[in-house]
Formats: sequence, C-alpha cells, structure tokens
Amino acid sequence: MPQEKLFQEFPPISAGEWEEIIRAELKGADYEKKLIWKTREGFNIKPYYRLEDLDSLSFYRSLPGEFPFVRGNFPEYKGWKIQQNIWVDNPAEANAKALSLLSNGVNSLCFCFSKDAIARFLNRNSFSLLLRNLPLTSIGLHFAVQDRTRDALSLLKEYALENRIDHRKIQGTFDYNILGNLTLTGKYSESEAGDWSRLIMALQKAVKHFPEVKVIGIDGSIFRNTGSLIVQELAFSLSMACEYLSVLTEKGIDAGEVLRNLHFTFSTGPVYFLEIAKLRAARMLWALISREWVSSQGTGERMYIHSRSLLWNKTIYDPYVNMLRNTTEAMAAVLGGCDALTILPFDACYHTPDDFSERMARNVQLILKEEASFGKVADPAGGSWFVENLTGLLAEAALELFKTLEARGGYLSCLKSGFIQDQVAEAAGQYTSALSARKEVLVGTNQYPDPEEQMLNHISEEIAFPRPRSNHSAVKPLPSLRAAAEFEKMRLATEKSGSLPVVFLLSIGDLAMRLARANFSANFFATAGFRIINNMAYDNVREGIDAALKASANIIVLCSSDGEYALLAPEAQEYLASLMPDQSRQPLLVIAGAPPCADDLRAKGITRFIHVRSNILETLIQFQTELGII
Repeated sequence: MPQEKLFQEFPPISAGEWEEIIRAELKGADYEKKLIWKTREGFNIKPYYRLEDLDSLSFYRSLPGEFPFVRGNFPEYKGWKIQQNIWVDNPAEANAKALSLLSNGVNSLCFCFSKDAIARFLNRNSFSLLLRNLPLTSIGLHFAVQDRTRDALSLLKEYALENRIDHRKIQGTFDYNILGNLTLTGKYSESEAGDWSRLIMALQKAVKHFPEVKVIGIDGSIFRNTGSLIVQELAFSLSMACEYLSVLTEKGIDAGEVLRNLHFTFSTGPVYFLEIAKLRAARMLWALISREWVSSQGTGERMYIHSRSLLWNKTIYDPYVNMLRNTTEAMAAVLGGCDALTILPFDACYHTPDDFSERMARNVQLILKEEASFGKVADPAGGSWFVENLTGLLAEAALELFKTLEARGGYLSCLKSGFIQDQVAEAAGQYTSALSARKEVLVGTNQYPDPEEQMLNHISEEIAFPRPRSNHSAVKPLPSLRAAAEFEKMRLATEKSGSLPVVFLLSIGDLAMRLARANFSANFFATAGFRIINNMAYDNVREGIDAALKASANIIVLCSSDGEYALLAPEAQEYLASLMPDQSRQPLLVIAGAPPCADDLRAKGITRFIHVRSNILETLIQFQTELGII
C-alpha cells in the first residue's frame, strides 16, 4: 500500500510568515499587550507554539511509565481514585457512610479524626466498628490522625488479622506531616524530638507490615490555600520532602524506605492549563530529585499525587459558582495525571457540608470518569506543544526556587527565618490587591454579585473565617484565609446592620453612557450587599432627585456622560441642599466615572466618585463608614 502524506496541498508555513500575518491583523496594536499572556508566576506565554518550541525540552519524547514520569507513573493508565472525606464523629455512622459512598462510585475513603475523635475513637472497639465490612484490599484507605499514626497502624493490622485480611495488600496513606503541621500551627504536636521519634516508629511499622501504605504526607495545598503561586507550591513541597529525607536519614532510616513512604497532596486551582502542567512538572522534578538520593530504580521516584480542589478561591456568596470552579479544577487534576482526587463540597468553605453538596462533589468526578471518558486515556495533554512548554517553564522555575531554599539551609531553616511565610504573604497580597482593583475576578464576590442574596444565616463564621493562630512557639504559622474573605466580611457587615442601604441610580443624558455607568454602578454597590434601585432615565436632575428621596435613598449615583457632569452634578448638589439644608441628613451624592471636570467638582464639594480605577473594597468600606454600618 503506497505511503501517502496527508494535506500535501498545504505547504508548511514558517513562524516568520505567521508573525507577519498576525501583526497585519493587529493593525498596529501592541503585540505584547494584546497576545502575550503574563501569568502571576512571571511567565510570558506566547499566543501559539510550534514543533520547534520543543527542541529545548529533554522530556517530551518520554512515554507513560518512563523516567522522568512526566506522562504518568505507569505504561498502562490505571485511572484515578475518586476519594471522599469522612469525618469520624461516630464510628458506626462513619462506617455506614463509607459503605454508602462505596456503593455510589467512590473507591477511596479518607477517615478524618479531630483531636477529640482521636482521643475517643482510636481504640480497638471503635476501629472495628469503623472498618466493619469494608473491602480493605480493593479500595484506597486513608487516615488523617497525625501523630497517632503508629497507633492507627497497629489497630489496622489487628483488625486485618482478626478478619483474615492480608494487611500487606492494603493500599493507602496516613497524613503524618510534622513539617506541614508546623507550617500551619507554628508549633510541634508534642515536641520536636518527640514528633520525629513518633514518625520513625510509624514509618518502621509501615515498612514492616504495610508495604502498600505511605505514612509521610507532603501537603502542598497548605501553600496554595494561603495564597501562594503554583511555582511556590511546587518548590516548597519538594523542599519539605527533602527535609524529611535529610532528617530521617541522619537518624539512621534508609533513604529508599523514606522515599517509598512519601506521598504528595496538591491543590488544583483555577489556572487550568498551568494546573495540568503543574502535576506533570511535579512528577518530573521528584523523579530527578529522588535519583539524587537513591540511584536504583523503583525506590520512590514515582510521585504519588493526591489532588484536592482549592479552598483559597471558593466563596460564600453565589456559592453554586463553586461547583463550576470545582469542575474545571477536577478536569485539570485528572488531565495532569493525579492518582487520587478529592473534590471538596461547594459549601465546605463556610459551613459543614450536607448530603446534597457532598453528592454534587462526588458527581463531578463520576461524570468525568463515566460520561466524559476521562479515565480511559493516559496523559491526553502529552504532545501538546503548549502544555509541554508550560510543563518546562513550571519545572524550571520551581527547580530554581527549590535550589534557593536548599542554599538557604533547606525547608526548616527557611521556615524558621520567615522566608517561606514572606514569599506566600507577598503572593497572597498581590492577588487580594488585584481583587480590590478588580484586575482579578471572583464571580459573585467582587464582580457580578447577586444583590438579593443573603448569607448571614447560612454560615459558620468559625469555618468561614478561622481565627489567626496566636499560640505558636517555634515558627510563625501561615494564616488560614481565602481570597474573598475581606469582601465577604464587608458584605456580611451590611447584612448585620439590619437595614440595607438604598442606592438610587439617577440615569440622565447620553443614552450609551448612562446605561453603561448605571450597570457599572449597580454591580459596584451590589458587591457590598446594598439594595439597588435602577431606572430607565430622567428628563432632568430635579425629577430624579425627587424620585430618589421618595425611595428613601441613602446614596444617589449620577449616571451620565463626562461632558454633562459639569452642569448636572452641581445642579443635583444645589437641589439636594435646597430640599435638605442639613447636610448630615442628605443622601450621599456619587458621580459614576472619572470626568475631566472632577477637580472642579471637588472644589464645589462633590467629592465622591466611582470608576474602573477605584479600589472597590476600600471605597465600599468608606461608604459603609459614612452610613454608620461599621
């Protein structure tokens, strides 16, 4: 059969020819501003990539299962585990829930214990109730019991022997993470020496009896959930893993045993393609780092990745948007090649999830696996010139930051010096500042809010806004926060006031400008939960002011064109003063826009303006202050 080259009628086009066409289409517009994507990580992403862009990438020709495992840990794709958390408040009820989840598509369970639950239920009878009738050798089994890991392993072995279950075939993880706990709380669970001693005993127990169970957790989500960049999450996680290797090998533990017992958790956030590339880069970097510790293959160089949906970007207001965020995050995690995935319920950021929100979280994964066939293809992003280049960029930047940490003495040294905390705080501050300027958007929070929504009676403030940890002793902890928190506190303050301020949009003059500015103003003030009264238009200012006063407006927003404000704004001010001489009782007069006559208006006492360059958070808090809300 003759070999025929497809599409011979289409000659190859060089990059230079494409560039000429693109610049012609831009008609003089700035190429960099229009087409280059500048990421928060500092990458300049081109509008297109070509085959020659892969020339500098040494890894892109590797196949799934081949070192450095960019495309996955195994030659044949095994899919991912659908994991769900179960908080153990009652062992029998937790067991019933586990059995129900397994019959509804979940194949990986994580039993989470609070400190109180550990004290009450980490015993033989409770553990037997918890694990009763569970198919332990055919599911993923995970426990969050921190420094009681060795005790839980003993109970697990005891239960397995009593029920004739081969404990060597149980697969799963324990989340013993001394350094992660130190990073979040600022202190050790017991003491530095005591914590490391407990970890070594747990590790030895796992090595001896549970070859398929990993007990040292590296939780990168603690960085992303406090505002870090993707590059920082990667570098800090890798540095933390190396700190475990360094400390434990110094204490006489074999490096291979440590490597086999490390498992990683990463949060998957909203930057879709970078999130896909992140997991690919993580596997590659870990494979390279592992080879520096143990030269022989098969000793932990394959990174076990548990992905978890991000909390940092989840919101109290318009919470169903969180479902959409969860969906794209789940897709990115699966396409990036996670081994297990937990999608947190959409309402987990503000109260205890209910059955509905847990089912929705579970169904996101089931739809991807069963309906969208995401579980049937290994590394579908592999070979994409775009994704391969993102993988290379992330790997290079993360490795550079990792080397910086190592040069500063490693993870623990950088944590004690505050270097890690400062890096995360800077990244978080830049993002929240961008939210306040609306250069970044959280739908339903700082843009496109639902003005009718009331959430005060649906939240637990303890869950939504955890108190800063003040009793730390060893290091300064990373704060638990979400990007939307300050916006939400502002809007909740409006709800708590008991009477929603009324914002009257006085539209007048030029049709296009009054409509645009009325829409902008409605969106602006609804962000604080103010009640908006919109209007078609008024023929004159006095008619509009009369209608606003009749509606008991607290704020009157003049919506018109720049050229008309010079006359309309002073007229509105004078008419208001004639009707209400006591200025303290007058509604606040606001101009929508930043007209050229703004300085002249300020000289006349008209000082309130809202526009696209306004810091919306600061401006709305100022209005709340003037109205006596806070």
